[in-house]
Amino acid sequence: MPDSTTPNSSPTPILPATDSAENQRRRRWRMLKDRLASYGV
Repeated sequence: MPDSTTPNSSPTPILPATDSAENQRRRRWRMLKDRLASYGV
């Protein structure tokens, strides 16, 4: 995990709270779809 004092070393840029929340929502939805796909739905 990169140091918080060096954001340039992190793979993803620091985003506003709203964007990060939206990204978390998309990531959760993608994980859910992957799980359903693994079940063959």
